[in-house]
Amino acid sequence: MSSDRIPLTRDRIVESALGLARHEGLAGVSMRKLAQELGVEAMSLYHHVPNKRALLILMADRSLASLRPADPALPWNQRLVTLLDDIFRAGVENPAMISVLAAQELDPLQIEASEISALMLIESVLQILSESGLEVAKRVYVYNSLINLVYGFVLARTQGATLAAPKGSGQDPARRLTGRWESFPALADVLDGLEDSDPAADLHFSLEIYVGALAGLVAAQVG
Repeated sequence: MSSDRIPLTRDRIVESALGLARHEGLAGVSMRKLAQELGVEAMSLYHHVPNKRALLILMADRSLASLRPADPALPWNQRLVTLLDDIFRAGVENPAMISVLAAQELDPLQIEASEISALMLIESVLQILSESGLEVAKRVYVYNSLINLVYGFVLARTQGATLAAPKGSGQDPARRLTGRWESFPALADVLDGLEDSDPAADLHFSLEIYVGALAGLVAAQVG
């Protein structure tokens, strides 16, 4: 079916952008490429989406709207880890979401309707940090470090930037290092676990360490 028979809508643009991001990553999403995918002139996209930043926010909104707050009965540290684990899972499906949450240009004083979901999620994280008792001056630092930690694990999961042997690849790290173990004793100790490396589990472990240290910081602050 030719694309000129299908009306160009914002939803269609966003869906096409999400598909492009899944295949080429966010760096591969441009208004020019998107227009080619849709079979239209690039300028026609701007009647529906004012710029790429707005497009990323609309892409992120698809995943942000699906996230649900953690059980309020849980302690703040467990809610924070649960929420960030969920953000990671959604970010793997839609890297634009993490890009928006980590963006410095997301200005709370200049809100557009399409940014409300992103701000609601940011509010959820900051609300948990507020309930923790962390002093206001440190909440932005903690928010940025946590979101960028999740962002890094999303990149590791989607781009393969981890210390791991590709699953099912038949590439045995032990075989590649045969005869050279004396030079890599620390690596030799962990080789058996490399193929089982899981970014989601690695992130959860990292979050528990970070949030545990944060709880200690809050306790010391109160004391």
